[in-house]
Amino acid sequence: MTHDFTKVPVADTYLRRLRGLIGRGGRTSVFIPRCSSVHTWFLSASIHIVWVDDSSIVLEVKESVAPWRVGPKGTPSVLELPAGDACEISAGDSFKILPAD
Repeated sequence: MTHDFTKVPVADTYLRRLRGLIGRGGRTSVFIPRCSSVHTWFLSASIHIVWVDDSSIVLEVKESVAPWRVGPKGTPSVLELPAGDACEISAGDSFKILPAD
């Protein structure tokens, strides 16, 4: 299955990558390319984390990752989503990111 995500902010600088979803509100997603690790520090709610390879294929989905956790290192890219938004995404799926303006 292919998933399209439109108007997703792309965290393409060090500070944007460090921030991720922190302070973005409850219904926002963020794509982090070339991601070496993930954290949920300072978040007020759980999120879903989707690990993606360089070919835009989903490697793994972790649902409802609580605040103050650290994810695995060495992932090619990550899509961070509000909890509940990744329920139809599974390993092997592909997706397209259409960045926000």
